Amino acid sequence: MSAALELQLAQQVAERKWDAAFDLLISSSTGLFYKAALRIVLQDDDAKDVLQEAFVKIWENLPHFRAESKVTTWAYRIVVNEALGHLRKKKKHSLVGRLSDFEEIHEGVPISSSFTGDEILETLYKAIAQLPEKQKLVFQLRYFDELPYSEITTILGTSEGGLKANYFHAVQKIQKFVETVKPNSGILIQ
Repeated sequence: MSAALELQLAQQVAERKWDAAFDLLISSSTGLFYKAALRIVLQDDDAKDVLQEAFVKIWENLPHFRAESKVTTWAYRIVVNEALGHLRKKKKHSLVGRLSDFEEIHEGVPISSSFTGDEILETLYKAIAQLPEKQKLVFQLRYFDELPYSEITTILGTSEGGLKANYFHAVQKIQKFVETVKPNSGILIQ
């Protein structure tokens, strides 16, 4: 979101114009929020469910926003928490052995019309799927969403040093995975 939009959003919240603030937040950030949810839950329908639940929570809690961060950062955290909660619920309700052969082969890779199936992207997503949850989240927020560490700190509630270490280890593991799958691929993740 641009600085001008962020300023407009902050002004609407400060003036207690909840409808206008919510409309602006949703119209300007839905795509970003959807991508974040999709990278966590890995299924299009699940990501849409997560967004719906997150938008309800954002709407309900917008009057209680304390301006300790940007409104979009606060909302992003709600989306991430909803996505993680969705994964926890799904794990509790999943039955062992219910994966189809296709899902077993492509474990953890997004199965969605939103992804092109490009070989490099598929390899990257397979590598990301192998990461521990914390490293996966930090990598996604930093690499795909290009968020600064200060915002990721607010979203995940952890220290900046810890985030940098998680990102560094994630990059190392992804690079190693890519090299074992595609030796001399030339893919460089930074």
